Amino acid sequence: MSVVAPAKISVGLLGAAPDTGNRGVSALGLSLCSGLSAVSPDFAVTVFDFGREIKETYAEQLGGDVTVDRLPCYRTKRFFSPASHAQIALATKLGMGGFQPTIKKIRKMRALLDVSGGDSFSDIYGQFRFDSIVGDKMLAISQGRPLILLPQTYGPFLTEKNRETASRVVREAKAVWARDERSLSIVRDLLGDHFDPERHKSTVDMAFGLPVVQPEESIAKGIQDFASAADVLVGLNVSGLLYQSPTGGVEDFKFLSSYREVIESLFRELLAQPGVRILLVGHVGPNQFSEESAGSESDTSAMRSLLETVKVDDPDRAYLVPHYLNALQLKWAIGQCDWFCGTRMHSCIAGLSQGVPTGAIAYSDKTIGVFETASVGESVIDPRVDDAETVVRKLIESFHQRDTTRETLRQWLPVVKGRLKDFFETLKTQIG
Repeated sequence: MSVVAPAKISVGLLGAAPDTGNRGVSALGLSLCSGLSAVSPDFAVTVFDFGREIKETYAEQLGGDVTVDRLPCYRTKRFFSPASHAQIALATKLGMGGFQPTIKKIRKMRALLDVSGGDSFSDIYGQFRFDSIVGDKMLAISQGRPLILLPQTYGPFLTEKNRETASRVVREAKAVWARDERSLSIVRDLLGDHFDPERHKSTVDMAFGLPVVQPEESIAKGIQDFASAADVLVGLNVSGLLYQSPTGGVEDFKFLSSYREVIESLFRELLAQPGVRILLVGHVGPNQFSEESAGSESDTSAMRSLLETVKVDDPDRAYLVPHYLNALQLKWAIGQCDWFCGTRMHSCIAGLSQGVPTGAIAYSDKTIGVFETASVGESVIDPRVDDAETVVRKLIESFHQRDTTRETLRQWLPVVKGRLKDFFETLKTQIG
């Protein structure tokens, strides 16, 4: 007599598309899939994405028994695409959801889990991105599926209209998780009298649990050989979004000085430190195969420009990590460092989660909240508060205090990872 295997618990994952080129977004998707598989073998995750070709799926990157597939679904002007948010909304309004292929798949899901790229449930990145993020969440609400907002940053909201929209969404959600206490206070403010501590909680960023995978042997050996020749290996992540911005963050993020000025001065100061070699690590870039796909936000392009602008006397003192590594492999590379400085949030988390002393250049309040979860909030330097000279001075102080920071991380990381384990156990129950 044959035994029929029990059906998998189908859930959808929004806001962590694997085909954006943003390794931080991918890190969240990979961490969610890995965390769910650790608490139960019964989950099947459908990741909503943009339908672009990619080298590896989350399941292939993670290996093991993780069950993951992909479903194109996004905001697009191509109304006739079944992936279109607009087509889904109209089909729902006309009562034709039973004929719309994307809707039919969504309605079979136990719940939709949404992470908003970690920090994009805000309008600081522009109205189009905010509307896209909200459109994702409305998929669950409009189809009567439970919506669970995964650990993320909420706000800021620059307009009252967008704040009201965010408030409606969090009220509709079955559960809301913030990735730090600062964000939970924003959730509390958005909910008002609807705040329920049983449904609305804080934890830590899921990427603290991201697995580590060593790249192929030739790449790993190149990084290890470079590191072994250094007295101190410094990792540096440069944000292409800010470095290649026409105003360098002065107009769009209210920096006191140009981000480009900050990075170039910091690079020079680090090179002036005896025995230092610098590993340049991009975290937003090509979609794993096409270097042009990330456009002006490419960290790799920004770091190449940095190397052209700041001439390194000894070219062996700087090493640009290959642009095509995935989030798991980039975490391994960052883990080789004695001190790391990042602007992209998840490049910083890749360091913190491995006990690497890490300094951050912040462009929003999200950074301090996440660093405080590991009790190293003083390692966050904010160009919205300090000018370029002060930012660089404070980062160099962070570099020299790395042994103290390492000890703090050694004490706090077990607590952080324990909170993450508790989160996934609770999430399993919330999915039902």
